[in-house]
Amino acid sequence: MSTHASPQTVLYSALKTYILKTRERLSDPPGDTVMIEGLLQPSHLLIILVVALFIFGPKKLPELGQGLGKGIRSFRDSMKAATEEPEKTETPATKPADPDQK
Repeated sequence: MSTHASPQTVLYSALKTYILKTRERLSDPPGDTVMIEGLLQPSHLLIILVVALFIFGPKKLPELGQGLGKGIRSFRDSMKAATEEPEKTETPATKPADPDQK
């Protein structure tokens, strides 16, 4: 029987330890409000990337990144269009009423 653990087991135990230590650090003291500072630090992003690599595999990650990039770009473009739209759709000036017509 081998004494080496699989990479998934090592990753799982490392994530479990990290989460438990984070919970202890962020536990809510009585009467105080906890502000979650530094939610996505580089180490967090690295852990998320490693987990995503294990889940999706190296061939699927570029496709997921491309789809995410297109989605973000589309969202940004639509937000830009929404802010520019009121300027473009100004109501045309109405003609003053002709005093001769009643």
